[in-house]
Amino acid sequence: MQSRFIRAVPPAEVFDLLLTDLIEFTQSEYGFIGEVVDVPDSGKRFLRIFVLTDISWSDATREMFERHRRGEPIEFHNLDTLFGAAITSGQPVIANDPKNDHRRGGLPGGHPGMATFLGVPLSHGGEMVGMVGLANRSGGYDEGLVEFLQPLFSSVGAIIGAVRLDAARRVAEEALRESEERLRNTFEMAAVGIAHVAPDGHFLRVNRRLCEILGRDSGSLLRMRFHDVTLPDDLNADLAQVQRLLSGQATSYIIEKRYRHGNGGVVWAEQFVTSSLAALFVATVPLWMVLIDAFRPTGHRPGLIAVTGILIGFGGVVLLIGSVASGADAENLLGAAALIVASLAWTMGSLYGKSARLPASGTLRPPPRHGNR
Repeated sequence: MQSRFIRAVPPAEVFDLLLTDLIEFTQSEYGFIGEVVDVPDSGKRFLRIFVLTDISWSDATREMFERHRRGEPIEFHNLDTLFGAAITSGQPVIANDPKNDHRRGGLPGGHPGMATFLGVPLSHGGEMVGMVGLANRSGGYDEGLVEFLQPLFSSVGAIIGAVRLDAARRVAEEALRESEERLRNTFEMAAVGIAHVAPDGHFLRVNRRLCEILGRDSGSLLRMRFHDVTLPDDLNADLAQVQRLLSGQATSYIIEKRYRHGNGGVVWAEQFVTSSLAALFVATVPLWMVLIDAFRPTGHRPGLIAVTGILIGFGGVVLLIGSVASGADAENLLGAAALIVASLAWTMGSLYGKSARLPASGTLRPPPRHGNR
């Protein structure tokens, strides 16, 4: 339910409404809701703001808030502060005298005064996912208020978990879309004839080059089996190899055979047939995408549900690959290892390309600027 709600409404709008309600209910002056992000392999964390009250006090901070409204994240990496104490301790921080609180980290020059502060870490699925910060409640904050608001804090944590899950889903979908587009382009633009064939021999998909070789359009080929375009004298040898492929005795084979051309002639060709092993390895790209993205400093960490889905996905691929590769020889296993490396490299390249600063042209780069001579 929460995931469907998040997909229907931008997260910033969801958290903006929640923050407004929290500020009004607690009679606070300003506050924020943020996501706690773990930096992989460092043991460090930082706070990435979802929404915060506009308390800009200078041109620089007004520009920062405006960029934030346009989607640029605001991050706080210094946790030697009151809000940082809530993140590092995992416990609510109540500071009704911030100036004399030993956990304070000071405020930037010009920052509106802070008379009282409440920082509450938010958890979901057994892990800290975010934080709520509120300031300047008349009379201060107390444990009774925190306990009273705990159901609301739990709901905010669950929504952050849903946002993360939705972000992981979108990363996986985008990776799958890009992978399918690249494979489709490779399939269609190949210089050799390629076809996807069902176990019973029916053509499922054919590329343009194969249509040219056989002298037939794709529509007619998709209504046929490879039996129909193979010369009878060559069919039995081809079927015997197909049976070895289907039984797992081989993962590929090469055979020279003759095809019936659309104009009635005969075409000699070398046919290479492989199982779906390569496609299965490529199918892991979206799974690698989510997994590797979780370890990037600016990536999204999948929640428990997403991790479960990833494990199930990997398990399914392993079962399928195991059934296909059970009869593979050493050469084919080496090729399988190369496919795994290729899938990982493709994934890392796609993730790097999303954040890398690339020149406007891959071949034309602006000349370096030199000072006046």
